[in-house]
Amino acid sequence: WDLVCELKVFNQAAATIFFMGLTAGSVISGYLADRFGRRNIYLLSALISLLSGVTSAFSVSYIMFSISRFICGVSLMGFSLIPLTLGK
Repeated sequence: WDLVCELKVFNQAAATIFFMGLTAGSVISGYLADRFGRRNIYLLSALISLLSGVTSAFSVSYIMFSISRFICGVSLMGFSLIPLTLGK
């Protein structure tokens, strides 16, 4: 598909966008878990993570890939942080 093969800057930017999503997700997921319930947000994060991962795998443009990776990063933090509090 050759989205970013020749442009290394775009490849690095996509990784940065993903990590920005992780940072945003670490802030957002705690608040949402307290507000709407940890189990609900955990399941929603798992579903969004799955959908955004599939979307990023089949993206047809760089913008679509970047947005889906950002959303994947946000949802992965909810998917990984919430079980830490559920286990206690």
